[in-house]
Amino acid sequence: MLAIDTTTNHVVGFITCISDGIQSAFIPLLEVLPSYHRQSIGSELVRRLLAQIEHLRCD
Repeated sequence: MLAIDTTTNHVVGFITCISDGIQSAFIPLLEVLPSYHRQSIGSELVRRLLAQIEHLRCD
């Protein structure tokens, strides 16, 4: 999942997820450019990714 600055069309952050699609998921990478820190971009990426994988049991 990407975070894009709509004024410049540049990617300013991203998050990745590895999952078996059934039970478990792992978030190995979350990066936001330093100049975009403190704007809740990382938090929003995590919230959106978790919404996409909420169906996983993760026992």
